[in-house]
Amino acid sequence: MSPTYTRFIEDLPMAEATAILNYLFLHVQRPEFGYRHRWAEGDLLVWDNRSVMHHAAADYDDRRVMHRISVISHL
Repeated sequence: MSPTYTRFIEDLPMAEATAILNYLFLHVQRPEFGYRHRWAEGDLLVWDNRSVMHHAAADYDDRRVMHRISVISHL
């Protein structure tokens, strides 16, 4: 759920949906819901973009190599 992709709530008036969504957008950003990784050599992180809000911070010294893999389920 993010303001970029979530724009309305089906079957709710726009004003009501906007109020609820704004509350939720702020709520999910609370520090107790976050994870901040401190990078070390050899680290590997995996996350599911469908389930998390990702924010990459440039807090590493040299460079970060990132490989993206998409898995499609036909279930």
